[in-house]
Amino acid sequence: FPSHDNDECFSGDMRVLTPDGYVKIKDLNEGDIIINYDENKKEFKEDTILKTHKNIKKVQEKKCTD
Repeated sequence: FPSHDNDECFSGDMRVLTPDGYVKIKDLNEGDIIINYDENKKEFKEDTILKTHKNIKKVQEKKCTD
């Protein structure tokens, strides 16, 4: 499978198109299918989420204020 490793960060509330409709990023998991637009081929394609990341900074800030 070709993959695209994107290191950009997005809000967890941002919605992404999936085969079942739009889903918030924070509700997606590794292995889920998303639909992307391939600008080179000018068509939509399905991709599998390979890796997810949590916002470690927010988790650390919350622990410090508890």
